This record gives sequence, structure tokens and C-alpha cells, in this order.
Amino acid sequence: MPPALRLRRILLALCLLAALAAPFEPAAAQDAKEAARMLGADERRMDAIYTLDYAMRELMWHQSMAILAAYGGYNSYERADGSANSGDLRRLTNRIGLNRESLADFRRSFARDRDLPEADTGLVTGVVEDYEYFLAAAETVAEHLDAGDAEAANIAYRDGSVPVAKSIGADLYTLRRAARDRFQKTARAQR
Repeated sequence: MPPALRLRRILLALCLLAALAAPFEPAAAQDAKEAARMLGADERRMDAIYTLDYAMRELMWHQSMAILAAYGGYNSYERADGSANSGDLRRLTNRIGLNRESLADFRRSFARDRDLPEADTGLVTGVVEDYEYFLAAAETVAEHLDAGDAEAANIAYRDGSVPVAKSIGADLYTLRRAARDRFQKTARAQR
């Protein structure tokens, strides 16, 4: 069973327990409601983290494919007659725009989160700053590819996108793990 489905089932079970316990033990019902609220907040955090992580990995893939296509001998979408297609660069620039939207959603999601632990606030800020740099590096790669300089694009990718993507991935993993650990701790406390 996928973790997201298991988490939703646990959340649903806790909400049902809160509703059933309400007439018998008001304090227990209040605790269950608070636990359900905390579980929902952690689940929303994990969803935002997974979404940004997926968007980053997809942009990395598009940069790689566009660079390979620029070097020649590879093109992700060849025409029926076997000639090269310039679609890789177009898809890369489109993906950069979509990643800007994903970053805005991530930022908005955590800006509304009033229960975010202090330790996670610094990581979220770091992820947002690193992601801005990551998008700038991807734009540099696209500019070099548009100018026909595959070597410069490869260097910008290697020295700009790859190291910052590793840093972002590590911070997102830390955030995801902290949210998951809080979720599991809250769920165990309600058993």
C-alpha cells in the first residue's frame, strides 16, 4: 500500500474515533481532533515537499535531454524522416516556467503554515533560496543551448544545476523525514 494512501487511512480513522468519542469523553475527543489537525498539517507538508522534489527531478531530466540533443546523436523526439527536432529546448523552457509555479506553490504552502516547527523554517527558507539559484542555472543552460553552445550549457549544468539540486534534494529529504516522523509519533500516540 503506498504511504500516501496509508496516511490518509490513518487520518480518516482518527477523525472517526474523534467523532465517536465526542459524546463519551470530551477531553479525549478534543485530543483526537488536535491529533487529526496535526496529522493533516504534516500530510500537506509532505505533499508540498514531494511535489517540489518531483518538479526538480523532472527539470534535471529535461536539462539532460536538451544537452544531449544539442550534442547530436540523441533527440528525445525525432521526426518521422529521422531529422532532429528542436522540441527539447522548448520543453526545457516550458519546464522552467512550470517549476517557477511549483516553487510559488511550495512557498505559499509553507507561508500559510502557522504550526511549522522552528527547525523546519530555516530549511524551507534555504530550499526556496537554493531553488531560485537552481532555476537561474537552468535558464543559463537554456540560454547557452539557444545560442548553440552545447559545451557551455554542459558546464553550466554540471557546475550550476547539479550541485544545487543535490543540496535541495538533501534539504527536502530532511523536511520530509521530519514531517513523517511527527506524523508517525502523533499516530502512535492516538492508539
